[in-house]
Amino acid sequence: MNVLKSNIVLQLEVPTVLNSWSGSTLRGALHNAFETLGDDTSKKANDVLFNTATKDNSLITNTIIINGRDKHDISKTADFEITLFGDGINYYDSIIDVLKNGVELNGVKAVLKYDSSELIEVESKLDISGDTLVVLFQTPVNFKKSFMDLSFRSILRACLLREKAVKKTCGLDYDMDYDGLLAEADKVEKTLTKLKKVDMVRNGSLGVTHVPCLVGFIKYKGDFTKFNEHLAFVQNFNIGKWCSMGLGKIEFMGV
Repeated sequence: MNVLKSNIVLQLEVPTVLNSWSGSTLRGALHNAFETLGDDTSKKANDVLFNTATKDNSLITNTIIINGRDKHDISKTADFEITLFGDGINYYDSIIDVLKNGVELNGVKAVLKYDSSELIEVESKLDISGDTLVVLFQTPVNFKKSFMDLSFRSILRACLLREKAVKKTCGLDYDMDYDGLLAEADKVEKTLTKLKKVDMVRNGSLGVTHVPCLVGFIKYKGDFTKFNEHLAFVQNFNIGKWCSMGLGKIEFMGV
């Protein structure tokens, strides 16, 4: 399976301080721009990129992920990482065209200054041959309460649900030994937790929402052989709530 990774830099009309991890801000700006254009291609882009998750059930997901970054200083630029997959890849040029014409970010006009993109194949394996695994949340993660014990079982469960959603959306086989994998995950021990609470500000259709999140890392000890391909896959797609807006960007590192 391929994904398209793009790094973009937007030029802001006036120096501005954007919210940290402001993927939801750009997501809303793109959605509004496509809606304003109103042509068939723009309507289809909105449908595929932002409305896919409402079409079926919880095992369908939007085909775009927009990662912002932790940024508190005033600036005339804003940079984002965009990941497209499935049918969403077909609308990269439409996104770039919209950004060239300019979008509104928190009331400030932003125009594309630079972009680079690469079509890459999702990794099938990670280098985690040892008995220690570090789970790093590169952007804040928001979990449902049932995941908040932060056991490896809970982390793996979030990963497997995300894998199923992405693969179903892309028309791929998502059959797996779900219960068996979770049973194996119970054997993994949590050895260190270094997380801090952060208040992520989300700009959405209902206004500004403050989302309590966690950022940092957790260390686990055990045999990770059976989980390797699933961790490798989901590392490209974020996990947890609002992951398409940049929350829950995750990395797995063997130690």
